[in-house]
Amino acid sequence: MPTSLRKVITRRKLEFRRFKAGATGAVPGSSSFPAAPLLAVLALAMILLGAVERFLYHLPIHAEAIWLLGLLVAGFPVVWRSLGAIRYGKFATDFVASLAIVTSAILGEPLAGLVIVLMQTGGESLE
Repeated sequence: MPTSLRKVITRRKLEFRRFKAGATGAVPGSSSFPAAPLLAVLALAMILLGAVERFLYHLPIHAEAIWLLGLLVAGFPVVWRSLGAIRYGKFATDFVASLAIVTSAILGEPLAGLVIVLMQTGGESLE
C-alpha cells in the first residue's frame, strides 16, 4: 500500500475516533462553521428582526426575505453537520431537524425553519 494512501486512511481513522468520542453535532473537519451558540443567536436575531419588519412596519415581504436569509445562513451549517454525521453512521434527531429545515425552505415557510434551527442550535449549545 502506498504511503500516501496509508496516511489518508490513518487520518480518517483518527478523525472517526475523535468524532465517536466528541460532541453529537460535530463532524470531523467542520471547524470552519460557526459554533452552535452563535447560530442560535443569529437565528433568534433574524426571527426578531423579521417580526419587527412584519408587525411594526407592516412589510411582510421584507420580513419573509429576512427570515429566508436567516434560514439559509443559520440553517446551512446545521444541515451540513447533520449530513456529515450521517456519513459517519450517526443517525440522531439532528437528521429529523435537518429534514424539517430543508422542507420548510422548499415550502416557503422560512419562519418555521428558523424556529427549528433555533431549537436545534439551542439544544446543542446546552450540551
